[in-house]
Amino acid sequence: MTAQSEWPSPKRLPDAVIRAVIATAFVVLTVATIVRLWSRGGPYLDAPRTIVDHADRMDAPWVANPTRTPLEVIPRLARFIPRGAEVACFRPLAGQQQYDTSSFLTAVGQLPRNRVLPAFTARVDTPRPLLAEYVIAIDEPFTHPAYRLIAQVPHGRLYKVER
Repeated sequence: MTAQSEWPSPKRLPDAVIRAVIATAFVVLTVATIVRLWSRGGPYLDAPRTIVDHADRMDAPWVANPTRTPLEVIPRLARFIPRGAEVACFRPLAGQQQYDTSSFLTAVGQLPRNRVLPAFTARVDTPRPLLAEYVIAIDEPFTHPAYRLIAQVPHGRLYKVER
C-alpha cells in the first residue's frame, strides 16, 4: 500500500453551497458597509471639507474633533499673513492665551511659509518686542491690549501686534 492511498480523498463541496456562502458573505459585507457609512452621516458622495470630516461617530459621538475648526479657519486667514511672519494659534480662554496643542500643531502643518510659535509668545506679561507678530484665535476673541483685529472669518480671528 502506498502513502497516497492512505489519505482520504478530499470531498468537494457542491457548487450550490459555494455560491450560497459567497452570496451570504456579499450581503453581510454590503449591509455592514451601508450601516458604517450611514452612521458617519451625510453628505455621502461629496468631498469632505477637512480630513477629519466623516470620522467615525459611532466610536465617540459625544467627542468633537479639536482639529476640525483650525483646519477650516487657518487656510482662510493665511492669505492675510505675509510670508515669514511669526504666528501663534490657539483657542483663547477668557480672552487670554492658553496652551492648545491641537491648534498649534495644525498651524504648524497649515502654515509652512510662516514661523509658528507656541501660545505663550502672546501672553499679557510678554514684552512687546517678543510678542508673536500675528495671532490666530480659534472660536473666541483674543483680548490682549497689544493686538488689534485685522481679519475675521466664521470661528476665527486674526490679530496683529502693534509695536
